[in-house]
Amino acid sequence: MLVIAGFVLSGCDFFGPDERNKDSIAYVDSVKILSVKDLSARINVVCATPDPCWLFSRSTEFRNNKELTYRIFQIRKDQANCPDVVSSFIVPLEIRVAVAGTYTLKFHRTETTTLDTIITF
Repeated sequence: MLVIAGFVLSGCDFFGPDERNKDSIAYVDSVKILSVKDLSARINVVCATPDPCWLFSRSTEFRNNKELTYRIFQIRKDQANCPDVVSSFIVPLEIRVAVAGTYTLKFHRTETTTLDTIITF
């Protein structure tokens, strides 16, 4: 009996990270440009969530000439009781560029789709 329990326990990761605590790409619903001054812009990125227990985790930026690609990540509160209502959170970003011009901002909604907007500095 002890041997069977050992095989069952060896297949489970009791001491590893809880899968629910890993972050994922947030669905960017909209982008609001608050201000553009000189070579910087302040924007708010609104991310839609299936319930209010999702929070901003981190963001990444990738620059390729005048195309800036962003990924916003979210994480769900561990063991939270949340109502089944659609919610959102806002991520403020400040974007600085070295050269004036027109830039394309791409915000990932999923791994393969983006919400794009154009901004002139």
